[in-house]
Amino acid sequence: VIQSIERRFRDGCSWTDTELSERLEASADTDVGLDVSNPEIYFEQLETLAERIRTDGYTTQAELYRNSPTAAWRRTERDLRPIHPLFNEIGVNLGRDGTVHWRHRGRHRLALGRALDVDRVAVQILTRHAEWQKRRDNFSPEQEENAEHPDLRDLRQAVMIG
Repeated sequence: VIQSIERRFRDGCSWTDTELSERLEASADTDVGLDVSNPEIYFEQLETLAERIRTDGYTTQAELYRNSPTAAWRRTERDLRPIHPLFNEIGVNLGRDGTVHWRHRGRHRLALGRALDVDRVAVQILTRHAEWQKRRDNFSPEQEENAEHPDLRDLRQAVMIG
């Protein structure tokens, strides 16, 4: 999914020249996360989302929910139960050194953000490696070489206010 989105929006190739198109034609692959019963609609949805990001910027799930509470509800990728929009940001894990790893949800938004050179996207931290959590627990802006890390922002603000 990610490579095909980057090929389409960064390199300008057509959807039919992507591996994702081949996968969709070969099977009813529900692992890609959107409605794939009709690949044309699926690609249309991606084009619409890309255009919205280009024109309006990246919109968080909370902003979508505030603007249209009922339209913001999404189905999960693997089953049909709706998930509350505020729990539907791009899910990431943080490694031992604070490295961000995509984990769950938002694969299309993340890929589009990368392909369209979006500076920031909203994420929801699902897990932190124990060593990274120790660094957070012992945070001191003067001693922390990663003091600008986004996951330490709340701690920097707390130190500056306090």
